[in-house]
Amino acid sequence: MKRLVSPSTGPPSSKRARMGSPASDDSGKTGTADWPAKEEEMEAARHFILDCATAKTETLIAPDKDADGLASGSILQQTLVLLGLPLSLITTHLVQRGNNIHDPSERTAMAELSPSYVFVLDQGSRRSLPVVDIPSHRALIIDHHQAAEDEFSSASQHVTACNPPPVATSALLTYLICRPLHPAIDEQCAWLAVLGTHGDLGTNFKWQPPFPDMGEVLKRYTRKKLNDSVSLINAPQRTAAYNVPVAWDALTQAIGPADLLINKALLAARAEVNAEVERCTHVPPKFSSDGRVAVLRMKSKAQVHPVIATRWAEHLKSAKLEVVMAANEGYLEGKVNFS
Repeated sequence: MKRLVSPSTGPPSSKRARMGSPASDDSGKTGTADWPAKEEEMEAARHFILDCATAKTETLIAPDKDADGLASGSILQQTLVLLGLPLSLITTHLVQRGNNIHDPSERTAMAELSPSYVFVLDQGSRRSLPVVDIPSHRALIIDHHQAAEDEFSSASQHVTACNPPPVATSALLTYLICRPLHPAIDEQCAWLAVLGTHGDLGTNFKWQPPFPDMGEVLKRYTRKKLNDSVSLINAPQRTAAYNVPVAWDALTQAIGPADLLINKALLAARAEVNAEVERCTHVPPKFSSDGRVAVLRMKSKAQVHPVIATRWAEHLKSAKLEVVMAANEGYLEGKVNFS
């Protein structure tokens, strides 16, 4: 794979290359061909990022609300700043509770920021209108959710990791796109790629090929600290206040997971969610007449239904049981949210 390096940088040192870097051969190619995404898409994404940094104009980053999405957004923001784009020109848009990036209110909010460049990360994809109603804007979608080639916003550029197995996370994809652009990406962002990956693929995820070797990152920061950081970053989106900006601010200001572990706002959010899970988790399930479905009903403004569904699925033992469903009547007004 061709490597792009900004004029002010040189080749990475051998130590830096080992830290979280994919295995490489003497030709300079990294990983497996067309993994984690098509080579031409990744190269085009790199040129898009370089164009954005060079243009020095209003830039919008719209990451998803979870650990993978926020980590991918943080990696991208740090890359743009390293490439010379002033932080003052970068704005973040975080989707409101219950909405998606294509909701008219979200499109309006993003358009009001008048961005010239828009990055949409880990938000899924669909065949839709342009990301914002600004004729002159350029948009790049970085994602890993299942999608056909024509299932992206019109007039946008995209790079997706959904096709070549095993599917990489958006944070890891963003890291591997950005890594050749500046030698400091390894040092600053490898831990974010691990955090986002563990957020989506589980805290016991094994980093085996074609995934890059993250052994040095795990040793340096420890798996426990990285995994604890995942739960802290995911906590604000699950609170009754849905305070995702708290997670974004904490992640983009952190040098490493140790900073997250002492962040009072994140710790308070996790404590709130844990208390609400404890309150709601003791509701006994109701079973369908054939015993195949168990439903747990609750009423909470917090997004605790996914956690409770998972807990009960691990606890209930029955040869007939096929589905454990948590139904939250309090998360969105007038709706019932299921997990």
